[in-house]
Amino acid sequence: MRRVFVYEIPNVTNEQLSAYNIKEIKLSYYERQKVRQKIKIEEELEIIIILKDRTHIRPFSYIYIDSSSKTAYKVVPLEEECLVIEVDAPLSYLLLGHILGNMHLPIGIWENKVTTIFDPTVEYRLNKYGFKTNRLIVPFVELSEHTEHMHSHG
Repeated sequence: MRRVFVYEIPNVTNEQLSAYNIKEIKLSYYERQKVRQKIKIEEELEIIIILKDRTHIRPFSYIYIDSSSKTAYKVVPLEEECLVIEVDAPLSYLLLGHILGNMHLPIGIWENKVTTIFDPTVEYRLNKYGFKTNRLIVPFVELSEHTEHMHSHG
């Protein structure tokens, strides 16, 4: 088995790789957050990711480009259990943003609805505040990159 080490995510576009064979690698939200991991591609290749701390793999990024075989490996979101949250009034978005933001949870949009990664505690808390939630298996794509910040919850 061939092993390759990736220390930085290549900065390339789909247009630059138009002549390449694209292989998709499905990763969950939490797998995309890891800075160190091994990704086995069938029996022929193992991609070893070693990124700088506080970085992560963005959805639809190319993590490895093999110029000898003209193959590029692209990360796509894995379908996983998500909470789809119904918001019925404009002010409810403020409360929802406060709840999810205070818990440092990622948010996404799926079919014009707010989504986050499923967690039973989050579901309970949102239902307690009157939000209607549904669990669906969908590809989760977060809206923005989390930035490090310091504050006290006390």
